[in-house]
Amino acid sequence: MKVYSSENTKKIRFRIAPYYQRCIFALSLLFSAFGFSCLSYARQIQLGGSDWLTGEWLINYSSGFVRRGLVGEVYRNVFPEGQLGLWCLFIFQCSLYALLLSFFINYLIKVRFSWPSLALVCSPASFAFIGWDSSAFARKESLGFVSLVIIAIAAPRVSALGRIIKYVGLFFFIVSIFASEINFIMLPSVIYLLIHSNTKLDKFQLLIKSSLVSVVSMFSLIFIVFARGSRLQGEEICESLTAIGLNKDTLCSGAISALGTPTQEIHSQLLSYFPAYFGYLPLLLLAIIPILTTSWFRKNKLWVLLIFSFSLPLYFFGYDYGRWIHMFIVQITILIIFKGIELEKNFVWNSAAVTFFVTLWGIQHSGYIKWGTNSAFNTFEGVFTNLLSSVLGIFRLMLANLWSFF
Repeated sequence: MKVYSSENTKKIRFRIAPYYQRCIFALSLLFSAFGFSCLSYARQIQLGGSDWLTGEWLINYSSGFVRRGLVGEVYRNVFPEGQLGLWCLFIFQCSLYALLLSFFINYLIKVRFSWPSLALVCSPASFAFIGWDSSAFARKESLGFVSLVIIAIAAPRVSALGRIIKYVGLFFFIVSIFASEINFIMLPSVIYLLIHSNTKLDKFQLLIKSSLVSVVSMFSLIFIVFARGSRLQGEEICESLTAIGLNKDTLCSGAISALGTPTQEIHSQLLSYFPAYFGYLPLLLLAIIPILTTSWFRKNKLWVLLIFSFSLPLYFFGYDYGRWIHMFIVQITILIIFKGIELEKNFVWNSAAVTFFVTLWGIQHSGYIKWGTNSAFNTFEGVFTNLLSSVLGIFRLMLANLWSFF
């Protein structure tokens, strides 16, 4: 920061160096997104938890083995009963995002908060996604993200400690699949990290290790898919939550009650959202612009295609299109950071371009908004409304999240 005076005006003026301008801009945006999400979710915890953000983590094995039940089973047997247990879960969930945030900020510091790196990390489809829609916070894909971060941190290390951390990350990845099957789509990213890790293993040994991880992950997924659960199991899980002092009225109407929903019913509901859901396509194209402008993309096009192809099934079996885009973008961001690439300066990213890019649009985790309402409507108008609400409604959403806490 420089201070200088003018003899004519006799006023003291301050000029902040460009580096600190970029630093303040990025940290303000990232910490605002994290802070708004935590505050909004804390209010829900205070009221007994959220049927989706909390309820999904409380699915357990009290009625037998069921998909997504691992974390809930640990909660039921380890966490304190009643409201205190929910606050412990809240701290754990926030810690996962805090680790991801620290990973991103560490990268930004290394590249001196360059404008291309800000476009990549601060994109509304990357970490800042949770700030635009706080309902996307505290989701189980955070477990998959953290497993990638752990492996990415350990991969360059050849010491015994580095190998141990890497195996911890791989174990955490398998756990994340049992916590939620959607984390399986991150398998190509895990393989990429293993293949490009700093190791003395030859190509054949790397192939064996990657194949082993793939086989274990696929068997885990198959095992989980055949334990879809039923609505009767959902009711029994709710009773188990009541037994440990939780309010089933606030926790069981979302993820838990959705257990055992027939696939045909999911497809029928999903199709009713079209053609309005086509509005996510231009948002996806916007989201990948920072990736397309990197040299990493030009060298790893097939990897990007493979990672995206693994996420495609989600678009046929789930409503949360915004989350699926977010998961894809965050994976690629972690891989670029892992390679330690300092994004080259180009004509695309300057101060004005990045400022507009990271502030004038956003993605909801699911659905679409008709301006002034939260009701869905099945017309072509929804395609344009989805974009319009992203551009014009972004600040309204953030202010609403902050206001709801107070």
